[in-house]
Amino acid sequence: MFVDKFPLGVAFNKGLHFHMGQMHGPKYIPQLFDYTRRGQIDPSFCFTHRFSLDQIDKAYATFKGRTDDCVKVLVEVA
Repeated sequence: MFVDKFPLGVAFNKGLHFHMGQMHGPKYIPQLFDYTRRGQIDPSFCFTHRFSLDQIDKAYATFKGRTDDCVKVLVEVA
């Protein structure tokens, strides 16, 4: 049985547990962007690596391979 192309029967047979819920992003993301633009919050602590747009291949490879302890990548557009 598939629900939106997800094999629930296979997951059930494997005894998997899923925890899901809604997020409030549509409500809070615009407000968070405004805080960031005004300098009221600084999200830079979230990023472990920074790349320019012309280094996008390296950024993707670093993130995908989790090399150099990569957790979150910021691609800066000049």
